[in-house]
Amino acid sequence: MGIASKQAAVAGILVCLFAGNPVQAQTTLLFNSFTPHAGNLHSKIVAPYLAHIEKVTEGRVKIKLSPQNLAPPPEQMNMVKAGIADGAFMLTAFLQKSHPPLQLVYLPGTSTRPDADSIALQRTYEKFFIKKNPIDAVVHVGFIAGDHGGFYNMQKKPVQSVAEFKGKKVWALPGLTAQAVGATGAAVVPGPAVRMHDIISKGVVDMFCCVDMEHLNAVKISQYLGAITDVDGGLFGPKFTVFFNKAKWARISKKDQAAIMQISADAMPRRSLDLKKVSDGFRAQYIKNGVIAAPATSGFNAELQKLWQPMYEAYYKSTKRFGIDGKAALEFYRTESRKLAGG
Repeated sequence: MGIASKQAAVAGILVCLFAGNPVQAQTTLLFNSFTPHAGNLHSKIVAPYLAHIEKVTEGRVKIKLSPQNLAPPPEQMNMVKAGIADGAFMLTAFLQKSHPPLQLVYLPGTSTRPDADSIALQRTYEKFFIKKNPIDAVVHVGFIAGDHGGFYNMQKKPVQSVAEFKGKKVWALPGLTAQAVGATGAAVVPGPAVRMHDIISKGVVDMFCCVDMEHLNAVKISQYLGAITDVDGGLFGPKFTVFFNKAKWARISKKDQAAIMQISADAMPRRSLDLKKVSDGFRAQYIKNGVIAAPATSGFNAELQKLWQPMYEAYYKSTKRFGIDGKAALEFYRTESRKLAGG
């Protein structure tokens, strides 16, 4: 056999060897996490999720975490769209103008448990929103959620009627949550969570609301907490959407894309339950220190639902321009969330 024939034979053998096992290029994604890396949102959900991506893709997709935040929280999606980072997550409340249907999760009385809320929102998005108001500036892969909160009285007496809000000042997060509190007739003092301490510690308000138990500790206002009233469905629970840059996503094989989508719709949101466990731990400590906690009575819950009905109606109206049945979407979301939470 001549040299040329031998070379051809060797080439043929190599082709046969590698034809059934094609070499796949490794894709590295720069992921931005705007929250502190030591915080529970990142350490208990985001970091394990990113590690899970590398595992299910058998290392073909690598994640490089940005050492510092690359954009303000409301600009996370625009940052990824521009290619400054390849992946990130952001509060869905910041998508209010472009995606009104998603705001159903910020209506009062709609939360159950973080993991259940996360999965229910994804199912609702796929059933009602994805064809008519898709998150298409980037590749959306799933949602994660935090725990919700109720009404917090600075006195050691859980509020149990709308009448108790008369003449009271209440701090609330701006937007739908402030509207929900304002519906009681209370004078609402809205503001970002980072300003809670200043307002509450100076005695500007009589009550406050909405944020979860861990956050009360984080902003150092738990010492002003006298009583907790847990209303059905809570007043506010943060929801985040997770996404990747379209061009970078296209470099990932279809098989690995499917694997990432699968864990993003299931394993990732289920980790949200860990945030509730942290919140429950703080709650138990507050009660041990003398805080009184009680569920809202059926009468108080009924009062609130009646007062909040115009907010639900406004949501239904906001979805009509997209051809979406907002009432059906909200009912589906609540049913799925309750079912997933086991109640």
